Amino acid sequence: MALTETYLVTNKLTLIQEGEIVLLEKHFGLPVPMGYREYMTSLGAGLYCDLVRIYRPLRILTEYQDARQRWRDNFLWNSGTRILSREQVFQSVLFGDTIDGDQIIVAPHEPFKLFVLSRHDDSIWEMGAALTDPMFWRGSSFAPQWSPFRYFESFNDRAHIELFTQQRRLKSEDIAAQFIFNWRHSELCQIKEEGCRLIFLKSIGGRIQLTQSSWDGRIRIVIGFDKDHRKEVEAFLPALQNLGFVVTGMSVRE
Repeated sequence: MALTETYLVTNKLTLIQEGEIVLLEKHFGLPVPMGYREYMTSLGAGLYCDLVRIYRPLRILTEYQDARQRWRDNFLWNSGTRILSREQVFQSVLFGDTIDGDQIIVAPHEPFKLFVLSRHDDSIWEMGAALTDPMFWRGSSFAPQWSPFRYFESFNDRAHIELFTQQRRLKSEDIAAQFIFNWRHSELCQIKEEGCRLIFLKSIGGRIQLTQSSWDGRIRIVIGFDKDHRKEVEAFLPALQNLGFVVTGMSVRE
């Protein structure tokens, strides 16, 4: 799937100019990895499928030397040396990370590829399609978060509200139905997995996550949205509070 077909949670993007990418290539004397230029100019800075964060060029230039020193001081990927040797890792450039703490790197001897230094074991994985599909990791011992479609959430002008209930009688599908009915005129996409449901509401730049375990029954809601729609979202909160939900956190990102 082309990156341009990625579902955008919000249309407010922080796109990177071509000149910044050229500066990165000139600094290292190498081309950027496959898909990086398209990723930066069509998606920019943000979070891909709730997992992958790819750095903009200026952040890469600012942080790569510190990353190299950390790898030299504490090399943790002995099982991965069949993929990249220690010295190849030490010469690599940090290009991004995941919310789990995996580090995404480029090794100069294969500049078109991306590799992943595992956070949870001593493996090194190859991003098989580089950034044309950041969710495909060749040789990983587990599949990164799977989704029936790819989505991207920019960091630009975001707000978040978290709610939780001690009630165990509620059903997450009933709560989801209330969101959907309240924003019934919005473009809607959903992902349903066991214990978790994601609702994407285009009209508010919204990404709503509802989690409910089968053994516990309590529900946690995280509402991410464009900060310009804060009043609209807050107007919906009393309906949730009447069901027993309590606001446990709020934040606004400029």
